[in-house]
Amino acid sequence: MNGVYDGLTVVELADRRNQWAGKLLSDGGARVIQIEPTAGGPGRWCGPFVDDTVDPDRCLDYWWYNTGKQSVSLDVGRPPAQDLLRRLLAGADVFLESTPPGRSPTSARTARGATTG
Repeated sequence: MNGVYDGLTVVELADRRNQWAGKLLSDGGARVIQIEPTAGGPGRWCGPFVDDTVDPDRCLDYWWYNTGKQSVSLDVGRPPAQDLLRRLLAGADVFLESTPPGRSPTSARTARGATTG
């Protein structure tokens, strides 16, 4: 089945509020690549959990918001991860992030090599 967003590539570096946008784009056919901290995002710790067992891999809320997405774990504070993020952004049509532009080391502006200020 073709979706309205087929052919669109999205890089998502978002908190729970903005993961909904990534889910909608993914449901519409976009390729969504979620960037997650190496320890897992905070959304993995919000219940409910399968069998009420608190575990980041058993979070039903996380599963629902991220169904259909690809996932990459990166420590975006480290140069090798920043390089990978730059390469992902170079091939993306959309960048979803939760912080105001230029305000975090993971912002598109910073990741593309621009200075903040």
